Amino acid sequence: MKKAFLLIGTVAMMMGLTACAGNKPAQTEAAAPAAKTESTKAQETSGQDKTEAPASEAAGGETGDAKWEWGDITLVVPFKAGGGADTVARLLGEHWGKELGCNFIIDNRDGANTEIGTTYYVKECKPDATNLYMGVQIYYSTCILLQDAAYQFDDVSVMNFIELDPCCICVTEDSPYQTWEELNAAVLANPGKLSIAATAGGDQMLMLGTLADSLGWDVKIINYDGATERMSALLGGHVDMCATTITGSVGQGVTQIVVSADERSEQVPDCPTLREVIGDDTLTFMGSSRFIGVHSSVLEEYPERYQILLDSLEKIMQPGSDYMNAVAAAGRDNVTAWRGVEASQKLQTGFYESCQEYQQYLTVEE
Repeated sequence: MKKAFLLIGTVAMMMGLTACAGNKPAQTEAAAPAAKTESTKAQETSGQDKTEAPASEAAGGETGDAKWEWGDITLVVPFKAGGGADTVARLLGEHWGKELGCNFIIDNRDGANTEIGTTYYVKECKPDATNLYMGVQIYYSTCILLQDAAYQFDDVSVMNFIELDPCCICVTEDSPYQTWEELNAAVLANPGKLSIAATAGGDQMLMLGTLADSLGWDVKIINYDGATERMSALLGGHVDMCATTITGSVGQGVTQIVVSADERSEQVPDCPTLREVIGDDTLTFMGSSRFIGVHSSVLEEYPERYQILLDSLEKIMQPGSDYMNAVAAAGRDNVTAWRGVEASQKLQTGFYESCQEYQQYLTVEE
């Protein structure tokens, strides 16, 4: 597969980097009042007024059991308002804010494959635990590896992978290839002939890279901007296959051929995993991976705040909670879970190492 570098930065990244977050909205009566339980310096840092930021809204504000005493929390989302990550962030902020008794301000900073928003968070937002980050792993890593981002891999510490939605390859229900064996045989017999819809720099490219290196897959990659465009191309007969997520393919009138999960998905139990077809049970998860992160320095400099954030996040993500019920109503309960810091940071490292190994596949043919 001939590739050309498509992940590029943008001059816009150098613009708009101002003080972190938006103006503080008035807290509800139930919101926790400010108090100095850590150092005076730390309290003064978190209590400073915040200048206005674009596309910011507040959610939450009711009092839960957590004792959060440092004002409102800004959640930086390096995607535009209205997108998938933004929707997840707003729902999470609403329920997390209720548990903590503060408002969550959603600050959208789109551009350059998340590099603009991530640079803003790492470089401009105060590392005092009042600013959090909603990331998508594939972009976090590729910006570092392929775009020479101004931040390092360990600048952000993962608290939890909120969503893990595994990649899959699917075909239409009238395709002549309805099983893994049939599709694999066709690809190997027709190198460079069969086409697949994918997104440059997307998590699907790791899966295609693994298939290329391990099984000799040679397919024609057609670049589309997002999941909707990829699926439309498949259903419209413009490509032979589509690389997308399980959640994005179920109910679309397609057949899932292979999925890059550790185990078979309950949603498509007859679909084999990438580990099965490759014969390697050490393959890391590959798919849409949204996580909540915090400045790594917070763990040592503001341990009390960090622990309150962590405990409250774990609480609202337990089965049967109001948040998880809302997630189920949105149809995201199959990919949303509390995974914990240790497991999440291990996943974070595994993602980055996979991006390093397969970075030549994270671009597509011009």
